[in-house]
Amino acid sequence: LDEFAHRLREYDGLLMLAQPGVSHAILPAIRASERPCVSLYWELTDQGVPSVFYDRTHAVRLAADHLAACGYRDIGFIGPSVENDGRNPAKLTIFTEALKRHNLSLSKKHTWFTQIDSVREQVTRCLEQNKKSLPEAFFVATDIEAMETISVFREHGVDVPGDVDIMGYDGLPETSLIQPALTSVQVPRHEIGEIAAQMLLNWPTDGSRPKSHRLEAALLQRDTCRIDARIDASVA
Repeated sequence: LDEFAHRLREYDGLLMLAQPGVSHAILPAIRASERPCVSLYWELTDQGVPSVFYDRTHAVRLAADHLAACGYRDIGFIGPSVENDGRNPAKLTIFTEALKRHNLSLSKKHTWFTQIDSVREQVTRCLEQNKKSLPEAFFVATDIEAMETISVFREHGVDVPGDVDIMGYDGLPETSLIQPALTSVQVPRHEIGEIAAQMLLNWPTDGSRPKSHRLEAALLQRDTCRIDARIDASVA
């Protein structure tokens, strides 16, 4: 911390991307440096450090709402367990509660726990055990994991969409370029960075602090999970 506090004096302002536990440990040094600081993605209770973040609960609910609107009744989840999520509440917890708002429940059989560095192996293993009884759709915790899942499914002869639909999360640019294009929840990452940078550039000189900003995610409906596709299939 002493080295960190010393290095703070080299900067005119700081953008802090750190979990609350870490940020609270270094906040005393930041305050002592008297350098302007903005927290990205994490809402802090410290009044001296404004935050630019998005409503994560609303974002996960968007995924559940879209899956419910598509008419799915059998829905699975691919992503970290509650213990391995790193956020409170975990995506799995939020998603499960959001489904209950539509009188839906998450399939325990098709809740596949993965870690970002071993998605392919874990999805492959789960698929081999459950290939004959897949759900109608999966909500996958990140776009990276969703793209890996689609690749594994393709290698095993499982069609996406068709045999199973996929809902991602993050809205990464490449998700619009893959085939099929991934339906996802778009997290406002660029907006968070832009607003935070502007806050530093326009930092008040009267000793006050800018206000925190809470942004909202948006739904990106593409080919892997579409409401109109479900309607067309039911008519056919």
